Amino acid sequence: MMTNEILLDSLAEQQRNMMFESPKNSQCDSEMSAHEDKDDLIPISTLFAKPHSAQVRISGSGKYLAWLSRGRSMKEDSLDDNGVMNIFCKNLETSQIKQLTFAKERDSCSHYVFNADETEVLFLREIRRGSETYHLFALEIAPVFDETKKEENAVTNPRNLIQDPNMTCGIGFVGGVQLWTTDATPREVYVSTAAVGPFSLFWDVSRINIDTKECVLVQQNVMSSSVHTFALEEGRNRINVALVYL
Repeated sequence: MMTNEILLDSLAEQQRNMMFESPKNSQCDSEMSAHEDKDDLIPISTLFAKPHSAQVRISGSGKYLAWLSRGRSMKEDSLDDNGVMNIFCKNLETSQIKQLTFAKERDSCSHYVFNADETEVLFLREIRRGSETYHLFALEIAPVFDETKKEENAVTNPRNLIQDPNMTCGIGFVGGVQLWTTDATPREVYVSTAAVGPFSLFWDVSRINIDTKECVLVQQNVMSSSVHTFALEEGRNRINVALVYL
């Protein structure tokens, strides 16, 4: 019992010393420590650099493993490591690894998923750099792994599933990524949609057919409906009208 009391008294004394330590001395010690360790600081370029790989995904049945990776393209050995992220995929049954996208100037996508029947990779990408307008693209997987085709013909072009150029989907200022697939209807995908403009915060929910690109409004945001109606009728006063409803 006495030993425990002595130990507790010792800990309490250490805590009091820490609480009443001179701020000036503490600041000096911190500055000296920072000066001594300056060679160990992480460079800014490294601290804010993109990861080499990110967003690892596995398909529903476990057949495919996909990820984003930056750097040298697998098809162009002369391409420099410019930090652009592309989608890579591994067939876990054959151990083959293929590059699915070949973006050069900017990242191939901001977010991607496998569709429910594992035939496509669906990804969201800005249609123009800095536009903050995102469209949904579909990229077929099987042709990339088809060994009967020549390597140069194995890459398929992504299909833009959004037919309306004035629509943005999936990614906004509020709510994070909003993109859903379902086993019940594997050839369809659900995604948040909105008209491009100052009111694109008000998301609707739409269902898109991967094969036909048909877009069906499933649930309309009440605020989106009223705001857009007045925006069309009032022209230049649309922002003032919108503020009334906000």
